[in-house]
Amino acid sequence: MLLEKSLNDLNISTTSAFPDSKKRHNSLGSVRVAHINYERPDNDKLLVTAKMAGETNEYSTSILFSGVEFVSADSSNSVDIGATENIMPISMSRDDCKVLCGCLDFYYTFAWYDHNKDALIGKPPKPYQKVPGSNRPPRNPTNAPGICKHVMKLAEHLKAQGVLKS
Repeated sequence: MLLEKSLNDLNISTTSAFPDSKKRHNSLGSVRVAHINYERPDNDKLLVTAKMAGETNEYSTSILFSGVEFVSADSSNSVDIGATENIMPISMSRDDCKVLCGCLDFYYTFAWYDHNKDALIGKPPKPYQKVPGSNRPPRNPTNAPGICKHVMKLAEHLKAQGVLKS
């Protein structure tokens, strides 16, 4: 299956659509990785799931990478992910991914649009519908695919661990 978005694409889409947000990319310090797990669901796929601790709640966050190169544990420049095999670092800008987070920001702001770009893990939610007569602004006025601060923080953590490369 040909996927449409890299992690870098989703990050750029988010920061471009919401440059002045006080949340997401401007509040990563309020989020930490509480637990992380690596799973190989298919030959060239790596599913990273994490419990992300925010200011008030924990959220289940996942990134599914495609085109991952699994190598033996003694391979040069490989990354140990705690499995029987290592991986070569995953390119944030080249390798395709799908994402999911249990937070409401992701659900209402990005999940539907990520689904439309084949960048969502699982079934899509119904598109966000503003309550008739509400004076609230639209959640995602540009219909941009994107990621929440929990996915951003998980990506930052994976980059610090050497799993991701620019």
